[in-house]
This record gives sequence, structure tokens and C-alpha cells, in this order.
Amino acid sequence: MKKCLSIIAIALLSVSAIAQDVDYPNKGYRGFADLGMGFGSDEADWSYFSFAVNTVHGVQILPQLFLGGGLGVHSYGTLDTGDYDGDDYNDVFTVTPLFFDARCDFIPKRISPFVDMRLGYGLGDLEGLYLAPSAGVRLNHFNLSLSYVMQGYEYATGIGYKSSTKTGYLNSVLFRLTFDWGARK
Repeated sequence: MKKCLSIIAIALLSVSAIAQDVDYPNKGYRGFADLGMGFGSDEADWSYFSFAVNTVHGVQILPQLFLGGGLGVHSYGTLDTGDYDGDDYNDVFTVTPLFFDARCDFIPKRISPFVDMRLGYGLGDLEGLYLAPSAGVRLNHFNLSLSYVMQGYEYATGIGYKSSTKTGYLNSVLFRLTFDWGARK
């Protein structure tokens, strides 16, 4: 038991020593580029896959606080197995979200947990509110995170005087891999 505790203590001390030798985000410009893949559904119970590419640019205000803005391209591919004239319904929607980004790196070290909140508006095939909170870990210049994305939409149904507008949200979970640069000592 003592041997096991000694090995754990040595491992934690060596990770701590390595983390202290590396620069961490400081004040100044900082940028991010990320790829995300995931899945989700909407109120109509359509299931779909999602793919996202984003870039974010802003200022590291404090070693723990980043504020910036971003632009992305998100694709949502639906597959509804309902019968529409004998064919399955397949479609792909593309959305370009414009958003504000606030991020908190909890520990000013090479390895740090973080939370991130993106809030904006999506334009394209689906237009509406864009909200994407995420949590993950920063490993030097790479970040791994899990993100919940809510993309609003609005569309018209019916013909003529019987038409109406429907609104809703696509809810998805994305696994994101991000590269970040800038704001280093």
C-alpha cells in the first residue's frame, strides 16, 4: 500500500514540475481553430449527425479569462426513415454561426480544465439563436472538449392562407479538437 502511494506521489510531483516549466496564456491576442463531430435531434425526433469548423479570435484579458468573437460552418445531416412517397427523407443543412466567445482556463498551466460559452446567431439553411457551452481540457496548444450546441430554426409550413411559421431548435453534442495559439509569455 505504501509503495503504491509513493508511486502516485512521485507521478503527481513530476507532472507538476513539468507543468511549471511551460508558458501559459497571458494578456494579448489569442486565436482558436476547431473541428467538431457529433450527433443530435430536434423536436420532430429527427436524428442527425453534425460536423463543425470554427475559428475564434480575441484577447486574453487575464491568465484565466479570454473574450473574443468567432465564425463557423456547421453541417447537419438528417436521416428520417419516415415514408415520404416511398423514399427515405435525407437532407443536409448548412449553418454559419457568428458568435461571441467567453472562455475560462482554470489553472494557468500547460494542462488545464476549461469552460467555454459561445452565444450568437446562425445564418444559412437554418437561422436562429446559436448557443454552445462546452467543457474540456487544454493540453498545451491542443484542446479536447465536449460541447452542447443549440441551433435555432424557423420555417414556413403549408400553402397560401393555411401557411404558418414553425420554430424550434436542433440540439446536438459535439466532440471538439481545437488548436490554440497566441497570448503566451
